[in-house]
This record gives sequence, structure tokens and C-alpha cells, in this order.
Amino acid sequence: MSLPVAIDPGDVASLDELDDRELVALVTVHGAVHLRGFDADGATLDSVSSRWCDRFTCDPGKVVIGGLRGTKGPIGRAARVATRLAATARKRPVDDPSAGDGGRARYAPFGGFGINPHTENSFLPDAAPDLVWFACQFPAESGGDSLLCDGADLLDRLDDDLDQFLRTTPIRYESTLTESQWRSVWSDGSADELASRLNVEQGASVRVHEDHSVTVVFDSIQIGTSLGGREAVRTNLLSRHPYDGIGRDHAERTADGKPVDRELLLRLLDATRPQTAVRLEAGDLLVIDNSRVMHGRTPFGDERRRVITRCGWLRDGLLD
Repeated sequence: MSLPVAIDPGDVASLDELDDRELVALVTVHGAVHLRGFDADGATLDSVSSRWCDRFTCDPGKVVIGGLRGTKGPIGRAARVATRLAATARKRPVDDPSAGDGGRARYAPFGGFGINPHTENSFLPDAAPDLVWFACQFPAESGGDSLLCDGADLLDRLDDDLDQFLRTTPIRYESTLTESQWRSVWSDGSADELASRLNVEQGASVRVHEDHSVTVVFDSIQIGTSLGGREAVRTNLLSRHPYDGIGRDHAERTADGKPVDRELLLRLLDATRPQTAVRLEAGDLLVIDNSRVMHGRTPFGDERRRVITRCGWLRDGLLD
């Protein structure tokens, strides 16, 4: 596995001197680039990602920094601590009003569980970005490493019947999103406009509720073509299961309503190994080709850990 390519101040003096087309080429060839040792903060993430992308989206499960400070219980306490630490250390994302809500850097509220490899937003129609950016503000004392799985290499490791299943059997993803969540993913139009567009263009089924939340039913094939032109596994089949395992309570289903066989999921998880663990230190950036590389993380127990993310689609002309 050749990912990620590491670039540090010994290769280029500053991130301002990076050649955007060369860096995009590295991402599409190798799947990921690790920019380390540049003391990058939220403003850096905003600046560099905006050079590469002109349209942004987000994971609806993540929140803008400070967004949960008023929440009661451990989530609120963690959000208040993390926000205070971020402000003290001058490591904070920049709110970019011009990009809309989906353009704002986000983070996952504290939860030290590990996450199996998955493709960002592939469970939603017209929402899987080209690139996912990660900026480390505070690494955990131990654990919390970013896990990368090359979906193109993974395809070569699948047995024939698993390969055929992922190619030909649509998986049904059903998601109910609040108004703020779906607006951050897709648009600032009305819920009815969103439903009409996704129903026509993406073949999804969208139900609009009285509170302006939406339920999206999306049937998705789990193999696609990467930015670099390679076939790759792109899936969220493993993301809801316990880290490095397959539970018995989350029965993913096919479009015809049949549960996905647990043994099949176990074989898919096994095929994702070996994974590349990337230790992000404070000030590091990591950018991955979301059309090819699945990402996850190892468990951690440090509430101070903060890795913020931004997701977007490449600008025209950067990809040959």
C-alpha cells in the first residue's frame, strides 16, 4: 500500500508554496497526502482546502465547533472543554460564510470509540465529496489514529462472490435528517425542492416531514470509479458496526429488503486488513481521495483529542 505520501518542511518551505495541481496529482495517484510539521490550524485548513475545492459538504453527524456547548451531560462537558482548549491554543476552524453551512469546518463530539473504514457520505445521494480534509488540533495521548484503506487495492483482495455482490446488489440506506443537517449537506433551498431534485436526478426517495426534516431512502452500489480512474470499493456497510467487528443488531439491507448476510460483512471487514494507521500530530493536515480511500480511526480515551474535517469537490482544471 503506497498511501499516504508525506510532505514536510524539508520538501517545501510553506503550504503557500505548494503547487496545487501537483498535490492533486499525488492524491489521485497515491490516495492520500499527509502534510506534517507545518503548524496548520483551522485557518490553514480553510485556506488550503478552498484552493482545491469550490463546493463543500459535510458529514451531517458532525457539528461546528462550539455547537454543543449548551448540551447537558458528558457531550456538553466535552464540547465546552474542547472549545476552551481550542481557543486557548489558537487552533480553531474558520467559519466561511461564503461557502454556506456545508463549508464550515466540523468535528465529531467526543466519543472515543473506533470506527471501521468507510466512504464519507456514500450513504446519501449526491453527497459523497471528492476530497476529505483532516486537521489535527489536539492528538490523543494514545490511540485515535486515522485508519486508511485503499478501496482499489481492497477490490483485488475480494473473493469472487463478494466482488459480484458489491458490484450488482444495491444497498438500501435510509436516513432521517433534521433541517439543519440536510441544509449543511445539500443546499439552502426548500425541503420540497431538495426532494424533487434528488428524486429526479439521483433516483432517491425523499419524504418531507412537518418539521422540515427529511427521510432519504437511497439505493447504492458499493463499487465506483476513483478520481484517478481506478475502480474502488466505496461503502458505508461497516461504519455502523463495532470497531474491528460486525455486530448482530445492525442488519443492513438490500434494495429488495433482504438483510445483508453477516458472514459476508465479516469477510468484507477481513478484506479491509491490513489498514494504514496514520498518527496525526497537532498542526498536521491529511487529505484523502474519498472516491478511492476509505477512512476510520482507532479507539482513544482522551477527551481533548480534536480532529476537524472539511469535505469538498475539486475545482475545475485541477484534475488532468
